[in-house]
Amino acid sequence: MDILVFILRYTPFWAIPMMLICAQFAYIFWLKSIRPVAYAMTSMGLFCLLLVVFYYWVGGPEKVGPFIQKLLH
Repeated sequence: MDILVFILRYTPFWAIPMMLICAQFAYIFWLKSIRPVAYAMTSMGLFCLLLVVFYYWVGGPEKVGPFIQKLLH
């Protein structure tokens, strides 16, 4: 539980770089016509974008911990 709250509390510090890296690799694999890998990278990038939007929708690092704890209990 503590690890999940920690990961979600610091979402922008890992999700935004991962989203940019996935977008770059999706573009590279798309140009090389390796579509399954490009789709996987795109879906991972969109998942990171979804987590960042969720992070800001909940209210940032102070409110994401209690939100997740209340959601899971």
